[in-house]
Amino acid sequence: MNNEKNISAPKRSKLSLKTKDSFRKYGIKTYSIEANGKAWNKYQFIERKGNPIAILSSKYQVLPNELVIEKADQIAQKLAAKPFTFDDRQWFSKYEVHEHVLASRNLASMSALYVFREDVDITGEGDYVHLGYSVGNAIDGSRAFSVAIFTFRRVCSNFMLHLHSEKMLKVVNGEQITANLGLNQTQTLASVSRKHTKSLSTKMVLPTIKAVIKSADCVVQRYRAMKKADLLEKQAAQVVNYLPKRVYGVLPYIDVNSENNKVTITQKVSQWQAFNDLTQALSHGKGSFGTTLDQMRRIDAIFAASRA
Repeated sequence: MNNEKNISAPKRSKLSLKTKDSFRKYGIKTYSIEANGKAWNKYQFIERKGNPIAILSSKYQVLPNELVIEKADQIAQKLAAKPFTFDDRQWFSKYEVHEHVLASRNLASMSALYVFREDVDITGEGDYVHLGYSVGNAIDGSRAFSVAIFTFRRVCSNFMLHLHSEKMLKVVNGEQITANLGLNQTQTLASVSRKHTKSLSTKMVLPTIKAVIKSADCVVQRYRAMKKADLLEKQAAQVVNYLPKRVYGVLPYIDVNSENNKVTITQKVSQWQAFNDLTQALSHGKGSFGTTLDQMRRIDAIFAASRA
């Protein structure tokens, strides 16, 4: 009994925060984490306007979303691109006064939208889409600074961000989609992402946006090819394997056998039809901002190229 009384409780480390960087204009602060009065250099704590955002590696460089929006707005004027807004949806918030910026609920991750070409007729039958680009960023480590093509289909108000990477495209042209599907790669076909740096210069960003805009014609050509191509069972299987049932469940022409999980297509439809049914489910859905973008990335990869 006496021995049990002599056993002392294990000591606990005393953690404290020390200001690392401050972006006062944007209400963002980062803190080094100290343990027992000594610097613990592995991690940093990030907050925005007094709200906790993330604990990340101390090597992570915060690039404020507001700074990215300011720079993107300036560049859009040079390119004669117009800020693009559409009706509110449940899966995103508007970024404070910036109506053309979609964001996560805590405003840690965002995408600013700009249209550079309106009313492109995809099918030749009055199926019009707006073509634009998005400038994305985050302060919670969920995504890098990025530029990607987006489309907005007028007939049903479907919105789609093209986020698949060149690495994913190569895999899709093969037999399967790898586990890296949800990751944003540094080299992309219709999307370009860059690691965060301490500054964001027009000299760096402008060529990036111009390069992505040039890829818009490839996106239009792909849409037109999808209109002529039938949905493949391989694609249907990937839809079921890589998307939640609340998304693929809207497709009445995809059947999943309850006993062996075999996926079959019950009626002939075009890839364009399936693509739009899926983007309809996402762009009008109830997922979070992050999961919706990830699922758009997956759909984009599945339909990256017509396959026989």
